[in-house]
Amino acid sequence: MNAISGGGAQMSLIDVLFPGFSMASASAQQLLAGNLDSYTRLLCTLGMLVLFTCYAVRYVGELVRSHFSS
Repeated sequence: MNAISGGGAQMSLIDVLFPGFSMASASAQQLLAGNLDSYTRLLCTLGMLVLFTCYAVRYVGELVRSHFSS
């Protein structure tokens, strides 16, 4: 009943469509403001690791494909 009457915590539409987006955007805002805590550093480090892994897997796949396709 509290959510209907407006007394409870409100959820944004973006959180319904993309769960966890508000935490990620809060961390990105802290990063841009220069207020880094351990969660923000961890999030950025994992993001860079995922990005690097994507390119590394693609590069190794092309290398293996070119080496073994003759």
